[in-house]
Amino acid sequence: IAAMKLGVKKAVGTEIDSVALKVARSNAAANKAKITLTGLTPSRVRGRFPIVIANILAPELKRLATELVSKMEEGGLLILSGILAPESGAVEQSFTALGLKPFRRYRDGDWAALVLEKPTGNR
Repeated sequence: IAAMKLGVKKAVGTEIDSVALKVARSNAAANKAKITLTGLTPSRVRGRFPIVIANILAPELKRLATELVSKMEEGGLLILSGILAPESGAVEQSFTALGLKPFRRYRDGDWAALVLEKPTGNR
C-alpha cells in the first residue's frame, strides 16, 4: 500500500493468514490503493519484480529465501524486515548464499532490516 502511495504503478501482496489478508484488503480500499492482494505463496505469484519486500520473522524469511529471490528481477532489491537484530546475520547469510549482495543494513532497537541486491546475470 505504501509503495502504491509513493508512485509504484503495480504491486502484488501475498499473505497466507486469512485474517491478515482481510485486513490488508480493507486497508488497501481505505487508502484507494489498487494493489493485488492474494493468499498465494510467493512462488505461485506470476512475474518478477524490481522490488520485493518481506516483513516476517527470521525463520520464515530463511524458509522462503529461494522463493523470494526467484521473484526478483536482475538488478532488483529485496527488502527484509521484521527481523530480530541478533538473527539478522543468519538471515543475510541465507540470502547471500543464493547470490544476493548486501546493499544496506538498518537497526532500530531490537529490530533489524536488510536490503539486498540481485546482481545482473544472477538467476
